Amino acid sequence: FPGASVLLTYVSYAMYAGWIVVAGMIAFYAIEAHRSGHYSERMKRGIIDLIISVIILTFGWAILTGAI
Repeated sequence: FPGASVLLTYVSYAMYAGWIVVAGMIAFYAIEAHRSGHYSERMKRGIIDLIISVIILTFGWAILTGAI
Protein backbone atom coordinates (compact mmCIF):
# COMPACT_ATOMS: atom_id res chain seq x y z
CA PHE A 1 0.00 0.00 0.00
CA PRO A 2 1.12 3.60 -0.47
CA GLY A 3 3.35 4.79 2.33
CA ALA A 4 4.35 1.29 3.39
CA SER A 5 8.05 2.10 3.14
CA VAL A 6 7.66 5.12 5.43
CA LEU A 7 5.69 3.05 7.93
CA LEU A 8 8.30 0.30 7.79
CA THR A 9 11.03 2.88 8.43
CA TYR A 10 9.24 4.15 11.56
CA VAL A 11 8.66 0.61 12.77
CA SER A 12 12.34 -0.15 12.18
CA TYR A 13 13.40 2.84 14.27
CA ALA A 14 11.04 1.79 17.06
CA MET A 15 12.42 -1.75 16.99
CA TYR A 16 16.01 -0.49 17.12
CA ALA A 17 15.09 1.68 20.11
CA GLY A 18 13.55 -1.39 21.73
CA TRP A 19 16.76 -3.37 21.26
CA ILE A 20 18.75 -0.50 22.80
CA VAL A 21 16.48 -0.68 25.85
CA VAL A 22 17.01 -4.46 26.02
CA ALA A 23 20.78 -3.96 25.86
CA GLY A 24 20.50 -1.43 28.69
CA MET A 25 18.47 -3.90 30.73
CA ILE A 26 21.13 -6.59 30.22
CA ALA A 27 23.85 -4.20 31.37
CA PHE A 28 21.80 -3.07 34.37
CA TYR A 29 21.06 -6.58 35.60
CA ALA A 30 24.65 -7.70 35.02
CA ILE A 31 25.90 -4.80 37.16
CA GLU A 32 23.26 -5.53 39.83
CA ALA A 33 24.27 -9.21 39.94
CA HIS A 34 27.92 -8.26 40.25
CA ARG A 35 27.31 -5.70 43.01
CA SER A 36 24.92 -7.75 45.13
CA GLY A 37 26.54 -11.14 44.55
CA HIS A 38 23.18 -12.93 44.38
CA TYR A 39 19.90 -12.92 42.53
CA SER A 40 17.18 -11.10 44.43
CA GLU A 41 13.48 -11.35 43.64
CA ARG A 42 13.75 -8.02 41.83
CA MET A 43 16.50 -9.38 39.60
CA LYS A 44 14.62 -12.60 38.88
CA ARG A 45 11.56 -10.60 37.85
CA GLY A 46 13.73 -8.30 35.74
CA ILE A 47 15.34 -11.21 33.92
CA ILE A 48 11.90 -12.65 33.19
CA ASP A 49 10.84 -9.22 31.88
CA LEU A 50 13.97 -9.14 29.74
CA ILE A 51 13.18 -12.52 28.19
CA ILE A 52 9.59 -11.46 27.52
CA SER A 53 10.86 -8.24 25.89
CA VAL A 54 13.17 -10.16 23.58
CA ILE A 55 10.38 -12.53 22.55
CA ILE A 56 7.99 -9.65 21.86
CA LEU A 57 10.60 -7.75 19.84
CA THR A 58 11.56 -10.80 17.79
CA PHE A 59 8.07 -12.03 16.97
CA GLY A 60 6.65 -8.52 16.70
CA TRP A 61 9.27 -7.62 14.12
CA ALA A 62 8.57 -10.77 12.13
CA ILE A 63 4.81 -10.21 12.18
CA LEU A 64 4.97 -6.50 11.33
CA THR A 65 7.47 -6.82 8.51
CA GLY A 66 5.56 -9.77 7.08
CA ALA A 67 2.28 -7.83 7.18
CA ILE A 68 3.71 -4.66 5.63
